[in-house]
Amino acid sequence: MIPLEDTKICMIEIPNSGLDNDYTFYESGRIYHFYDRHTYPGGQNREEWIVVKDISEQVKQRLLDKCLPEHLKKITEILAH
Repeated sequence: MIPLEDTKICMIEIPNSGLDNDYTFYESGRIYHFYDRHTYPGGQNREEWIVVKDISEQVKQRLLDKCLPEHLKKITEILAH
């Protein structure tokens, strides 16, 4: 559950071969990951709260590449922790 005082910054989509792979960033530094593992039953619409150390350097770079300029500074700060 998201604390009421936590404000969403943005959602960044980095799909992979037609599979969902969305990251939502919050002011508190929390990151919500919504994704598909595969197209078979049970592999779609998975969700979890993650921390920065769970994100590979390659994915971090893809997130920054897709980030809107107005959010880039804050998302860079979050991913640096």
